[in-house]
Amino acid sequence: CVNVKADAPLPAPVPLEALKQEPAFEDSALLRQGRLSVVPLSPAQWKDLIELSNVIAKTGGLKRKARF
Repeated sequence: CVNVKADAPLPAPVPLEALKQEPAFEDSALLRQGRLSVVPLSPAQWKDLIELSNVIAKTGGLKRKARF
């Protein structure tokens, strides 16, 4: 049994699609296993997750790249 306590909410939700585009998460259980509510993240992954959340909060979301 693992006890987990939330510290503070992220500035904005980070969509799964955004994490799939980040090389830091390619080996993460968050992307390999479905329906997990709690997964271990490395300190670097946690930092990247917070940075992504901050960008999404400031810009209103991630924009899809234009195709030509």
